[in-house]
Amino acid sequence: VLDREYSREGQPLSIGYAGRIVKEAKRLDLLIEIVRGLKEKNIDFQLNIAGNGEYEEELKKTLTSLSDSVHFVGTIKREYIADFWKKQDIGINCSDYEGRCISRAESMASGAVPVVTDTSGVGDDMINGYHGYIVPIGDVDAMIERICYLYEHRGLLKVMGERAH
Repeated sequence: VLDREYSREGQPLSIGYAGRIVKEAKRLDLLIEIVRGLKEKNIDFQLNIAGNGEYEEELKKTLTSLSDSVHFVGTIKREYIADFWKKQDIGINCSDYEGRCISRAESMASGAVPVVTDTSGVGDDMINGYHGYIVPIGDVDAMIERICYLYEHRGLLKVMGERAH
């Protein structure tokens, strides 16, 4: 049984990322463009980033200067990762090639709606538009569009989140 709440209209949309904070494999540099795009569209959101890695300080400096809605929570112990994901409406993954990442499975198991890139293995675990959204690799505009759609259609968070679970 999925026991969680989702944000409602008038509340910030909660977007989560958990994993290594690296530029090459995870393409977390794209988060900068995503934050800019969401701000331009006046989306009320919180981006919660869990993990650490060699790109952490540079990303933290850039994102926190762009928005006070970005929070770095550090490394989360394995036994608390489900609690992290239950607080997220969306689980985001911008990777160019890591398709079967553990964090996507963990986020879906906790009912977070995936908005992810079309890497190998993604289609084995989810159906685009049913469990969440799969966007072309590197297509920041499509990722922003899907997040905005979920922001404007909050009821889908519960529907898709339950399906993802």
